Amino acid sequence: MQAEGRGFESRPLHSLLIVGIMIKITPESKVLIWGCSKEVRSGGAEVLNLLASTLKRLGVDAKMFNWSYQMYEQPDYYKNLYDINCGSWEEIEDKDTTVMVLPEMMLEDPGHLKFFAGFKNVQFVFWWLSSSFDYTEKDIKTSKRLLMNSLKGFESRSINAYENEVCARDLLYYGLNNRVRLQHGINDYYYTAPVQEKKESVVLFNGMKEKTREYVENCLIPIMPDIRFEGIYYLGPDKYRTKDDMCRIYDRCKVYIDFCEFEGRELMPREAAVRNCTLLLGRNGCAETFDDYPIPEEYKVDRYTDSPEDIAYKIRKLLVGYDTEIEKFRFFKNKCCCEPLLWMNSVYSLFGPMIPNIDIRYSNREGNIQYGCLPE
Repeated sequence: MQAEGRGFESRPLHSLLIVGIMIKITPESKVLIWGCSKEVRSGGAEVLNLLASTLKRLGVDAKMFNWSYQMYEQPDYYKNLYDINCGSWEEIEDKDTTVMVLPEMMLEDPGHLKFFAGFKNVQFVFWWLSSSFDYTEKDIKTSKRLLMNSLKGFESRSINAYENEVCARDLLYYGLNNRVRLQHGINDYYYTAPVQEKKESVVLFNGMKEKTREYVENCLIPIMPDIRFEGIYYLGPDKYRTKDDMCRIYDRCKVYIDFCEFEGRELMPREAAVRNCTLLLGRNGCAETFDDYPIPEEYKVDRYTDSPEDIAYKIRKLLVGYDTEIEKFRFFKNKCCCEPLLWMNSVYSLFGPMIPNIDIRYSNREGNIQYGCLPE
């Protein structure tokens, strides 16, 4: 099969990923990626650094920046975890060779949007990692509409990179075009590290998510005194668990539970699945969709309407029948294991013109740039 009729020379389809890009990205472009403060430990903060590290590895001039980004000059969790370059907001040049990557958390403050709108030539990638929108409004529907309408002023020089299906649907609903998937995987270590522990009848929960912690401690532990629960808690600003530590924890536990709002594609459920844990998740946000969380519906629960006894029953079922139940999560695990390739494909498709030694084919059809993403 050959790719034809889209402004390309013919090439095998298996080596192509074709997208329409409405921003100007050239070999001379420079990427600045907004990063969270040093104290923030979150999936969103990690994947922003992952993007910077991936681009640097591919030979792209990419830097993390913040209002005061001297913090990366000192040892830091993400600086130790990923190989990145850092800069400052003062390095932003108002040129069309500047590509600024902003997560949705930077868009909710109207003051931030006004500041970035002052750059008339910068190219923007708005990366929708989460479906949460505060935007100083109490009504979430109103806040989303205000935000989406504000972003339409950037449409001629921006693209909306969505990380989950909920965000993709929001962008479509509010009429924001120029959409492209930029969906990250988990850290490579979870895929490659050998199994380190024998599975035990232990239930692991995300103690850093307040609603999960409170439900487990107040509703489940009192009625399940014979079951061993272990929580992952925040250790402090200068303390953190290594990926090796996390693998040991996942490898020992049979069940991972999380009842957070799932405003984005949380890292820990995917890490747990790859390390052969069964899952019991809240039926919220991204976890409600099959696209982002293709696990059995019986293991998606509502902590407000499902009784603690019913949820406890499902946990016991996962523990006692682990050898059988784990097969029900095989599809989700396999999907997670495909994410590193999908991640690289999407990075190539969006930033391809900046990557040395990659065969890019240009097309001016309908004013878009289109190109293949996989190197020879």
